[in-house]
Amino acid sequence: MQRKLLWLCSALVALSLGAGTPAENTGIPDWVIEDWNFQMSHTGIWMADNSAYQGEQEPYDAYGMEWEWGLGKKSLQGRMICLQGEKEVATVWEFLQFWDFEAKALRMIQIGGDGMLGQGTIEDLGDGKSKSLERFCTPTGACFEVGHETWKDQGDFYTQSFDIVEGEWRKRRLYVWKQKR
Repeated sequence: MQRKLLWLCSALVALSLGAGTPAENTGIPDWVIEDWNFQMSHTGIWMADNSAYQGEQEPYDAYGMEWEWGLGKKSLQGRMICLQGEKEVATVWEFLQFWDFEAKALRMIQIGGDGMLGQGTIEDLGDGKSKSLERFCTPTGACFEVGHETWKDQGDFYTQSFDIVEGEWRKRRLYVWKQKR
């Protein structure tokens, strides 16, 4: 009896830890799994130069994104950091990406260091490209929409951000994210 109970407990632990390929046989679309594997490749840490946008209000030399697997490798958790030189000076966002089975959508939730909350979806455009739409609300209740188009090229990850005003997408910043190895 003890041996059967030990085997059952071991099997349950292995299932909950997500042995093997992330999100294997879970109904999560291949494009999501491929993107998560790409984000997690090597160290799961990505760096982007900020020199084109530096100023008095934004003195940071670079930004970093760190990703790690969520429970059972069925989601990604991450954070965005600010860097001066090689030194981390602040975490400005925490992220969660997960597949919403009911809505059949990849969802993103972001929480800012100032209490701002962003929620939205990420859509597959094919060929390693995606588009996201998020609604952000400040702690005082002011809300606005932001979009991103992302793509991969030669191992790098690109993000083009947009302000969305009355349905019109207005370009903001373009970042090239390089893996930290």
